[in-house]
Amino acid sequence: ALVDEFAEVLRTGAPLLIDAQRVALGASRDAGFLTVRAVKAGDRLSLTWRDVTPLVGAMDRVRESEQRLRSVLDTMFDPHFTLVPVRDGSSNVVDFEFSGANNAACRAAGLADGELTGRTVLSMFPAHSRAGEAQVALFALALQRGETLVLDDHRVAAWGVEQRFYDLRVVPLGNTLNVSIRDVTE
Repeated sequence: ALVDEFAEVLRTGAPLLIDAQRVALGASRDAGFLTVRAVKAGDRLSLTWRDVTPLVGAMDRVRESEQRLRSVLDTMFDPHFTLVPVRDGSSNVVDFEFSGANNAACRAAGLADGELTGRTVLSMFPAHSRAGEAQVALFALALQRGETLVLDDHRVAAWGVEQRFYDLRVVPLGNTLNVSIRDVTE
């Protein structure tokens, strides 16, 4: 199969790139991963390869870590979500999009698990709501300053629920915000 792909490179001149192909490596024939590039050079084939086994292993560990984190977040009783800024043509933050949310956040918003992702903060507030604009302004300030925002007994009129109070923790991480909320209404 690989020989046929090399022959196709010689026939057509189109380069070949194979990412992280599982192969037997070395005298021990241990399984590993190679990235292979083949290009036509005159009437010959030029091959380069790189052992990417450590990279593949690192990527697997990252995936496992992300799965563990997702499991932890989805078993939390409190809502937690990640926001990314939505900017206008002048790079001003005008809204935030939910790029991830645990099941508790979805349920608090009255949505099925996974349905909060892709929505915006303003879309979760009544149309033209000052409360929604105030939330966006607070989140934008936390993002701009790069500092954790701690709000206790903060009234949030989102999700069609009035007279609820929450403790919020808004933690900037790069160009995102991680938000945890606890309902403290008594």
